[in-house]
Amino acid sequence: MPQTSETPLSLGQWLELSWQRYKDRLWEQLTIGGLGSAAGLAAALLPAALPAFWWSLRGGVPIAVWIAAGLLSVSGVLWTMGWAQAAMAESALAPEKLGWRRAFSLSWPKVAAFSWVCILWFLVLCGGLFFFVVPAIVLGVSLAFAPLACVAESKAGFSALEASFSRVRGRWWSVLGRLALVGLALSAAAAVPWVGWILSALAAPFALIAAAALYEDLRRIAGPEGSPWPLRAWLLACAGGLLILAGIGAGAARAIASLDRGSLAAAARTLMQRPLDQEKAQELAQILQGGATPETLSQALAVIQSSQPVSAASEPRP
Repeated sequence: MPQTSETPLSLGQWLELSWQRYKDRLWEQLTIGGLGSAAGLAAALLPAALPAFWWSLRGGVPIAVWIAAGLLSVSGVLWTMGWAQAAMAESALAPEKLGWRRAFSLSWPKVAAFSWVCILWFLVLCGGLFFFVVPAIVLGVSLAFAPLACVAESKAGFSALEASFSRVRGRWWSVLGRLALVGLALSAAAAVPWVGWILSALAAPFALIAAAALYEDLRRIAGPEGSPWPLRAWLLACAGGLLILAGIGAGAARAIASLDRGSLAAAARTLMQRPLDQEKAQELAQILQGGATPETLSQALAVIQSSQPVSAASEPRP
């Protein structure tokens, strides 16, 4: 039955369309992915020549040279992998085969925006996980097409997030079911003994192509974009989760920084030279149940330092 502009693709029609495109573009997708992986490996290894060159000229390598080489390596890997992923998305979204050269050419101007959208998507999910998990589940589905919106509609930043959110609105459960079906297929391919890594590599392009076909269908039937405030409310909740995560990290860092390194070394020597008896071990466990705060860590150090050697009678028999 022909589809009208208001009729979404059925599950069977979506799978059939995805399978046809997969068969047509498999080698194109694998070529793009393989070239991206090779470029990422080269970008990771080539900056190592900088410290080697410096050492050949002057001997010792300053820490600044190592830091510069590391930053170049990380930046190169992120850029090349982002370019390859954007090119694969360009190939998956195109009505006809592009060819890997054309896909790389079209995606080059979008690499920075595509990478920024992926970073935002990752931060939103991290914040949602630390804010009672529910926002991460809702937004993981609602924002799943933000990178595709960046490639297909040239949207950047939060505009791409809002585009994905508005496309999925009203069909959230349907989208969840279809994405879960693709995820199960990927998991089943990876779980096959011995050849799972090969099958998962072959199945990954299908997941991307299926997501692209679903995004096109959502875009075709979606009405005008609504108010961005529903999404912004969810993003505020995720920002709260990120603040919680940052607070936990800052508290742990302060607790560690507040301790004297000499006291830590002495406590470690004490534990090696004279293990805690059962009573002290239980006291130490109760203190540490309160979390890693400066107070609890100081109390733990005091318990270790006041411990007595385990008597021979209390030692376990061999």
